[in-house]
Order: sequence, then structure tokens, then C-alpha cells
Amino acid sequence: MKKFFEKFRSSSARYGAASTTITALVLAGVVLVNVIASMAGERMNLKIDLTANSAYQIGEETKAYLETVDKEIDIIILDTKENFTAQNQYFTQADTVINQYALANSKIQVSYVDLVEQPGFEAQYPDYQLESDDIIVQCGDRVKILDPLDLFNTSQYYYTWTIESSKAEEVMTSTIMALTSEEEIFVSILTGHGESGTNGIADLLETNNLTVVNQSLVTEDIRTDAKLAIIAAPTRDYDQDMLTKLDNYLAAGGTLLYLADPSQPSLPNLENYLTQHGITVGSGVVFETNQTRIFNYNAYFPVVSYAESVYSAGLSEQNLLTAMPYCRPLELTQSQDGSYTLTTLLQFAASCGVYPADADENWQPTQDDLGIQVAMAISTLSDGGRIVVSGSLSFADPTLLTSTSVSNSTYLMNLVNEITEREESFSVEPKELGGSTLSMTAAETNFVGLVFVVALPVVLVLAGIFVWLGRKNR
Repeated sequence: MKKFFEKFRSSSARYGAASTTITALVLAGVVLVNVIASMAGERMNLKIDLTANSAYQIGEETKAYLETVDKEIDIIILDTKENFTAQNQYFTQADTVINQYALANSKIQVSYVDLVEQPGFEAQYPDYQLESDDIIVQCGDRVKILDPLDLFNTSQYYYTWTIESSKAEEVMTSTIMALTSEEEIFVSILTGHGESGTNGIADLLETNNLTVVNQSLVTEDIRTDAKLAIIAAPTRDYDQDMLTKLDNYLAAGGTLLYLADPSQPSLPNLENYLTQHGITVGSGVVFETNQTRIFNYNAYFPVVSYAESVYSAGLSEQNLLTAMPYCRPLELTQSQDGSYTLTTLLQFAASCGVYPADADENWQPTQDDLGIQVAMAISTLSDGGRIVVSGSLSFADPTLLTSTSVSNSTYLMNLVNEITEREESFSVEPKELGGSTLSMTAAETNFVGLVFVVALPVVLVLAGIFVWLGRKNR
């Protein structure tokens, strides 16, 4: 027995006991730190976002704005947190972003309500048709219901929807801005003459919390409180009554945005009206001969240069591209009596030309056919009205307005914000998860192809020959 106890008095036993005690304390410390970190993580933003585009964080501009919000905001997600985030990684990202708002401002509260477990909850919102996963954003009596897909840019293939990128931060911040602001800005989309292609514009404007209304010039005057009226590639001409309505709207200080398209027939009355204000919409389609300035090897899908710095603020400095596919050329004629002032907004490079509308299949451009072409211009009238003309309806195609490869949506919102004199506006680059889209011009694609198809194999063959010769001569 004595020998048994002497074993515990030996130095090796004491060292072993000390080692065991230290190990136990370290393990207990690790467990305690994990528990504390887990508890703190529920109350504070202790997560680290390692994505390249900080997809799970709100930006500094959003944080700065949220510091100014002094009204109570309730954000209610109509599902359990577990079910909402389990759908896919984009729902997880959106949930994380939404909860960042509550962390940034104590007046913003985020909660979850399962409509199955709380069926009586819908009675609190009798004017709305609530569905699972909807998001309620409420400030006092003002309410906006967001469909979960409002948080994402999506594409549709037959009956299948695919999420391409997240715009959760832009949508949530813009919604809070709209609910807390006393300002409501109306944009009128004019119909009744075979117009098309306005879905992308309407979605973008509504996402940025402008109120979009459709009006038929056949039966209505343009709203006097609409700061912008949009005419999108009509296929039937305007009569004098319609043109008078445009005059009245412009005389009251309104702004027209006219989008042209090569598929339009001749519209002599409307086109002459634009010409009287200095902007003639030409026939044909602009093409680009410089392979570094086109997408997908398509000569009719060129990028443009920014001709001024107000509406393009920040875009040229960051080398962000704006595409103007299938664009009709514009011709500008300066006023002789000072009734209007013209400004070129977007233009094509000198390597561009115009494919004539009546050209046959054998037509080939010469150097004399190339030159700078105007893609978008604004005519500022002496009475305060403005007319903006874009030669490309496809400029506002939903695919381009939701693309992360071009800045069409940013440019369009810069234009709209400047025109409508919005005091508060907000724009965030959509966030892609699981890797970014590789977008290259035709020239870049050719270069990469040469590197991997020609240069790299040649280098490998030469290296193999060099190694073989070295071994042979040993």
C-alpha cells in the first residue's frame, strides 16, 4: 500500500497531474469561450464575412443612412428563421443582411412569424394578401409587403426561376427610405400606341421606391405631379392632340424619356416633334468594329463612352461599362433661337458606323462610314421642360438592368435621380454568391483562347524537349 501511494508522490505523477489539470482547464476555457461567443453573437455582429464582395454585410453608405433613422421600423419575416434560411444560400444571405439593420439601429426590429402557427396574425393586415416568406416592413401606419423574390435578380427558363444575384440591401434600404420619407415621386409610363419593353424600367424604379403609374394618352393627360414620363418605342404615331399633351406637360416643367428601337415603323409626327427640339432619331442600327468594345462577338452590342460627368457620376472613374445594344443613331441640331440647349450624354466611339435600314446583304462599311455616333442626348427647353432621347430600347432590357457585368441600372438611376431631384436615393451593386460571372469582350476572349490553346501547349512541349535533352546528355 505504501508503495502505491509513493507512486503519486513521485515527480512524474505530479507532472502528470498538473498536465491533466491544465488540459482540463484549457478545455473548460474553450467551452466557456464558445458559449460566451455564441451568446454574444446573437446580440452583436461578431460574424466575419469572408466573401470577396462582402455579400453578407451592409455597406458603409447604408450604415451611415441608418444612423439618421429616428422612427420605429418593424421588419417581419413570415416564416421561421430556420425555414426561411433553409431554402438556399441566397435566402440565408438575405436573412443575414436583414438582421444587420437591427444591429445598426436599435429602432429597427426584426422578427419572425409563422402563419401556420399564428393564423390570426393576418387579421392585423386586412388590406394585404399575406403569404409565407413575405416580408413586412412597417413604419407607423405605413406598410410595404415584399415578396421574397423582390430581394433577388432572377431569370426564367420556361417555368423555372433561377436567382442570379441578391439585391437585398438595396431593396431593404430603399424601402425604409420610402416609408420614412414624406416625399413621393411619380413616374408615368405612357401607353396606348403599341409601346413595349417597360417591365425592366418599372421594376427598377419601383425597387428604388418611385411610384410608377401607367397612363394612356388616348384618354388621359400626363399627370402634372409626374416628374418623369416615359415613351418606350411606340409602333403607332401620335396625332396632334397627343403632341399637345406632351407640350402641356413639358411647359409645366416635366421631363420626357423617349426610347427608340430599330423595329419601329416610321412615325413622322412623333419623330418630327423630337426633331423640332433638336434631336433626330435616325434609321439603321449602330455597329462597332473595335472588338474590345463589344460583347459576345456581337457588333450590334457595343459599349458607350460617357460624354458628360453629371449623370455618369462615378462610372467613368471606376471604368464601369454601359451597353447600348441595337441602337438607332441620333443627330443633334443646335437651336437658332435659344429655345433649347442640347447635351450629349452617351456616345459611341469613332470606330462605329451605322448599318443602313435599306442595305442589302452584300453591304460592307468603308472607313468613310465610321465615326462617333450619339447614343443618348438631352434637350433642355427654355421653359424648363426636358426631353431625353435614347436610341436604344434594349439599353433598359431587364437582363441588362439586373446584370452585374454592366452598369446600365446605375446609369439609368443616376439619370432618373438627377431629373426628379431626389433628395434621398440609393444604389448598391447586386451581390452574387458562389463565384462571380466572368464577362469578357471579344478581344479579351481571343487573348485568353490564344494563351491556353496555343501559347501554353507550346511552352509545355518546349519544356518537355528541354528536360528530355538534359537527361539524354547526362
